[in-house]
Parts: sequence; structure tokens; C-alpha cells
Amino acid sequence: MIRSFCLGDGIDHIYTTKDNQIWTGYFDEGVYGNYGWKKPIGNSGLVGWDHEGNIIDDGNDRKLTGECLALNVAANDEIWYFIGMDAQIGLMNENGEFQFSTDALGFQTFAVNGDAMVVHREYFDRHHFFELIKKADSYEIVQELDFRKPDGNPLQPQLTSNRADWLLFLDGSELYYYSIFDVFSHYKLSV
Repeated sequence: MIRSFCLGDGIDHIYTTKDNQIWTGYFDEGVYGNYGWKKPIGNSGLVGWDHEGNIIDDGNDRKLTGECLALNVAANDEIWYFIGMDAQIGLMNENGEFQFSTDALGFQTFAVNGDAMVVHREYFDRHHFFELIKKADSYEIVQELDFRKPDGNPLQPQLTSNRADWLLFLDGSELYYYSIFDVFSHYKLSV
């Protein structure tokens, strides 16, 4: 072991960047407290760390705080996150902090490519996939997607992950990869 440090509890998502930053997204117990925390480390919902375990962004000055249901570290300078209570998508990049409303509620993983997103929501063992497009200050659902396996059965992943413009699904012993880069290349890419 090189080093150890405490990131708190109630961690739902954790990603690293190429320059060794660590980003942790917290669910309700990490935000509101459990196990005797007076002020939980993850009370903002999203915290950034350096590789030594020092907090570089505690999130307390961020416009958008709360339970972080989904997180996507798309690049060193592009942190996307979804705060469920307010149904808001947040973006932090070199140009500042931005927030977008959405009609896509409760998603846990998502791929993003500028003005386009594909989000995955699991609710009571039912999986839903939606295509979203940015319109002004919101990401709106364009359509529900129907992902099928080669045998024609619907994709029912037990585990999902995301990074930048791709989604990764584990369905039984099968692993599926989906990228929105080529699919949405006809949309204007800007944030």
C-alpha cells in the first residue's frame, strides 16, 4: 500500500482523472450523515481530491448540491454529475460551473458527448435507456432507446459503468459497450 485516507461513507461513485484527481459522488447516507458524522465529508454530494487525499473541491460553494445519483468524469477538466433531488445535471469545466434541468429522472449512469446524452435508469429491476439533447439550459428526452442483445432479448444489466461518451453493461456473463460518439456526431457539440 502506498497511502490510505478517508473519503467518508455513502460513496456511490468514484472516478479518477489522468492528472490523478479523485472525484467521489455520495448517496443519501454520505450527504446527510450516518455512523455519527456531525458533518459528513460528502455533505455536498460531490467532492474532489488530489492523489494525496487532500480535498481540492469540497462542493460547499457549488450551486448544485445534494445526493449525487450519477457521475461522469469525461476528461481532466470536465466533471458531469446528476443531483437527483432537484433533477439537475451539473457540469464543471475550465469555463466554470453550469447546471441544466432535465425531464430524465433518477438515472444512475450516463454517456455524454457535448449536446447529447444517453442515460440509464434502473427502477425495480426495470431498465430504461433515454436519448437526451441539450436545448438552452436543459437536457430533454428525445426518445426511449431499446438496447437488444444479439439474440434479440432486451439488455438487463446487473452492473453498469460510464466514462465520457461510453456506457458499459454487464449482463450475466456478457459485457456490452456502447458509445454515443458516432451516433450523435451530427449534433452541434458545445457547452
